[in-house]
Amino acid sequence: MNILLIRPKPHRESINLHSMMVCEPLELEYVAAQVEALGHHADIIDLILEKKEMEYFLGQKKYDAVGFTAYLTHVGIVKQLSARAHAFNPQLVTMAGGVHAEVNPEDFADDDIDIIIQGNGLASMEPLLARLQQANLGGLNQRAQALEAIRSGIPGIWQRGKARPPVAPEFPFPFPDRGKTRKYRKKYSYSYLSFCASIKTSFGCPYDCNFCFCTCITQKKYFERDLREVIAEIKTIEEPNLYIVDDNFLLRRERVLEFVRLMRQEGIKKNFIAFGRADFVAENPEVMQELRDTGMHAVFVGIESFSDKDLNNMAKQSSADVNVRAIEIIESLGMNCYAGLIAMPDWESKDFDNLIKFLKRFKRPLINLQPLTPLPGTASYEQYRDQLAVPRQRHEIWDIAHLIIKPRHMTAADFYKNILRVYYRTSAGLGTHLYILRKYGLKAYLRTLRGVITITGQYLNMIRSSAS
Repeated sequence: MNILLIRPKPHRESINLHSMMVCEPLELEYVAAQVEALGHHADIIDLILEKKEMEYFLGQKKYDAVGFTAYLTHVGIVKQLSARAHAFNPQLVTMAGGVHAEVNPEDFADDDIDIIIQGNGLASMEPLLARLQQANLGGLNQRAQALEAIRSGIPGIWQRGKARPPVAPEFPFPFPDRGKTRKYRKKYSYSYLSFCASIKTSFGCPYDCNFCFCTCITQKKYFERDLREVIAEIKTIEEPNLYIVDDNFLLRRERVLEFVRLMRQEGIKKNFIAFGRADFVAENPEVMQELRDTGMHAVFVGIESFSDKDLNNMAKQSSADVNVRAIEIIESLGMNCYAGLIAMPDWESKDFDNLIKFLKRFKRPLINLQPLTPLPGTASYEQYRDQLAVPRQRHEIWDIAHLIIKPRHMTAADFYKNILRVYYRTSAGLGTHLYILRKYGLKAYLRTLRGVITITGQYLNMIRSSAS
């Protein structure tokens, strides 16, 4: 079978982070590797970077199926693309997968989406392709019956009323096929690092923050890949920079130190960025130094808040003092700290003032400030579902930038203005611009500047539309 795998371009109303950085579609590279290992053929098209429309690529080869990866913001886009795929060739089997389909598969229910993958897509691929290859998809009735039989017969394929299969705490799959995205690779980046590849070494997180979607994907399980396998994969990666996309790379001290040992043993020289919790950083400054000396360039830390009250409400199991200590350690080691922060719906103007004042105490406050977005599937969603100001069907603006909960003490326009104010007094200020230009060069600076201008324009549009 010939399978075309597609990463969709986001809706124009979704916050355009891709104007600043584009990560490789790692999930599709994994699927492509699995498809090829099963004796079939797969191609990957990245519509974020392509100038041609999907139909052009469908016409380049006789494809049997087309698969879309998607986040929550892509739901409507994937439905539209699936309808277009069927209009181009009614015999095509359309498939939707990705992290949102695993947790909320019913969002993709649509006459033009034939298969919704709600279990591990890699594990589901073997029985799915085998059944599709044998199925009679010729006439309308035969096609409908064959697809319904596949939905009912394979645990990882969604069917209304069917339970999601349990997540298996193992990962016995081939390395992602990065050759499938070779023509795009020079454009993949993360933060200020150009020519940046992605890699995953573990899955899930044992903590249970009530806003976090990651634990929903793995059904609150945490499991790890063998580090020797991880190192073997890193040795195949050509890019000088790595984005470790684990939900929580900084978890077990022994594993992190083993990663350092193996990187040094193999003589691997890469710059890398990873996610981690503030408490690990605060409790392990010497481990962070070892990571720095092995190539760690920056840490994305889920700070969330500098208020103990807010942290407790999020079930963060951390404290404001720990957050401060973590940032101080990272900065003292000469690394960048990207602080993830959440603006709560009960914030007043003084809360934004206090945040700016607090961030100013650090050498280089690089932040990602977002309004609280209770993603479907999380405990936070159940807590706030009666207060939602945006219907689920407006998938494109559930982007962790638009306000999903109406602010309690100011208008939506003023809330957006305050978010912009925090950015321009910290991360988007002149000092940060000069730092990026000097440290990362003109190319990275211009890419970042383009993103800042684009996203600022989107926020200004959000301010105008919410004020009207």
